[in-house]
Amino acid sequence: MSFKILADTFSVARDSSHFIQIKTIKKPRSEEQVWVVAEIEGETRYARSTVQNLIEIVDEVYFADPELMAYERFEATLKEINLIAKNLKEKRGPKALGSLSAIIAVFSGNELHITQ
Repeated sequence: MSFKILADTFSVARDSSHFIQIKTIKKPRSEEQVWVVAEIEGETRYARSTVQNLIEIVDEVYFADPELMAYERFEATLKEINLIAKNLKEKRGPKALGSLSAIIAVFSGNELHITQ
């Protein structure tokens, strides 16, 4: 199965209380792809940086050790994202994060791992 992605990043800030970003992450010489779709409603002053942090975590943690199975790397990535989200809430306050909704999907070989 193959996918054709026309753009690797798409961002929308509909108004001051709504931010959406879609990002495709792929490494050279790797067939694996990760898609991140994030939406923040409410306080969006930190929305862009929050979503960028999430994307950086996915990029760093998921692709850190290609010898591990995709599922193991995916789970490690989700644990790290949850930890960072918790830390951001503690650092900036619960309202600063807004209402964060995200879908993260990994396509590796013939496996698809997805979380919401």
